[in-house]
Amino acid sequence: MAGVVDWYGPADLSTMAAQALPTAIARSDAPDSRESLLIGAPVGQAPELARRASPVSYVHPEAPPFHIAHGGADRFVPPGQSRQLANALSAAGVEVEFSEVPGADHLWIGATDPAAIFDAAVGFARRVTDR
Repeated sequence: MAGVVDWYGPADLSTMAAQALPTAIARSDAPDSRESLLIGAPVGQAPELARRASPVSYVHPEAPPFHIAHGGADRFVPPGQSRQLANALSAAGVEVEFSEVPGADHLWIGATDPAAIFDAAVGFARRVTDR
């Protein structure tokens, strides 16, 4: 694998609820949340399943480079998820580019320059694949 482009992805199911913005629409700790349905139990009641379903649990020094971007006003996946993953990757010595897009919600709704977000991801992909 040459690299990873991660846009507003969940990184640690066990910390999502605590990181939720005050304007959150989705609550990861609800029994019927996407996260709870993914692991087959409420996240808070199944910490080992939540850990195993969390990308941050699999960070290692040999991971490929990452380009992570997240909307600062994301009401579905807290921006803290991407910050947490970027910090874990950096601590492991993995090359990581991280940007938080001010005012952008999930799916880049409200982003003032969505083309720049896309261009940065494409530029990263080209760089890591030497194209």
